[in-house]
Formats: sequence, C-alpha cells, structure tokens
Amino acid sequence: MRGFSFLQVWGLPDLLTSWLPTPVSYLDAFGTDTPSPDTNLHLVWSALAGLGLGLLIRGSALQRLAGAALIVFPWLDHAAFNHDVVNPEEGGFIGVVAGPLAFLRHALWLYPLIALGAATFLDRRTLLAAKRAWPDTLTEPERAGRPAFAALSGFAFAGLPWTPYPAWVYVLTRRAALYGHGRTGEDDPMRRAVAEATTALDESRSAEAWRGAGLRRRAG
Repeated sequence: MRGFSFLQVWGLPDLLTSWLPTPVSYLDAFGTDTPSPDTNLHLVWSALAGLGLGLLIRGSALQRLAGAALIVFPWLDHAAFNHDVVNPEEGGFIGVVAGPLAFLRHALWLYPLIALGAATFLDRRTLLAAKRAWPDTLTEPERAGRPAFAALSGFAFAGLPWTPYPAWVYVLTRRAALYGHGRTGEDDPMRRAVAEATTALDESRSAEAWRGAGLRRRAG
C-alpha cells in the first residue's frame, strides 16, 4: 500500500492482451475505471535505443545522426520521468524539458511500432540489395520468383525430422553473409560458404533426397 493505492501484479491473461505491459502497476483503491497494465517505459526506451544503435553502426551519415538522436531521446526522457517523480519543482534543463517530454508520452505505445517498422524496412532493403548483387546465394525457387520464406520452408519440411535444423542454420548464416555485402569482396569466405550451401540445398530440396535418412543410414 502507498496512500490510497496498492500494487497490482498483473496475471498472464492481462499481459498477453496488452501492448508492452508493465508487470506491476500502482492502482487507485477508490478508482472507478477498469484497470489495465500501463505501457512499460523501459521496453519503449529499449526499442528506440536499439534502433538508434543499429543506425549508428550500419547507417549512412544522416542515419547515424538519427541514431544518435534515438539514443539521446530515451536517456533524456528517462531523466525527465525521474525528475517528475522525485523533485518536480526543481528547475534546470531537465525541469524545462520535462513538460514537453511528458506530453510526448501520450503516444508512448506508438514509438515501438514506428521503430519496428523502420527496422523492418531497413533490414529488407539491405537484404534485397545484397541478393541482387549475389544471386548465387539465392535458392533455385527464389531465382524463379518464389518468396524466400516459401522456398526455405519447402526445404525445412522436405525430410522431417532432419531438415528443420539445417534450414535454420542456413537462414542465419545467409543473413550474416548478406549483411556483409558492401563491406566484403566476392571472395569472402562466408559468402563462398553460403553459395556452396545454396547449391547443396537445391540438390536436397525434394523429399526423395531424404528418403531413408533414418538412424541406420546416418550410422552407416
């Protein structure tokens, strides 16, 4: 208890049906509104700072500037939030910006969506550029115009239970190699390894290639 409020520890149904919920909230003991979990400030700040760090590491000059701003903003908002809780009457720089930052928190739920959308767009653009430059890292169905998810899913289910794991390793390795595009040459070892793995994957994409791949065959 704190005054006329109490701590509410939210259960699994509340957490699963809320967007970025905070696990514990202070609720008014005499409130009439239906309570629900608040948006977790730290999750929002982490999403923004994570995108900012990615832009600082991999972005262009303008994107690095945006990345720096995305790292400074959560730091500043965190300081302003603590200022409002601990000593709201104190002036100074934080006291001046605390009001505008508190107003911006009305759209707190939207910030992670924008960050995720931007990250997805930049990720897709980077991968598409690398795939166009390195067509030998594309499987045969992808070169024919089939989406990557459908093409790789076909291999993943071709020879259950043996194929899902190598398909997953291939996906992760290829992503790492494609992200090196523009910073590595044609003879990059990881790029060559992915190209060879792509050829092997195309040759073993059918269910017939995995027929009899049981314990006896593996032992032999």
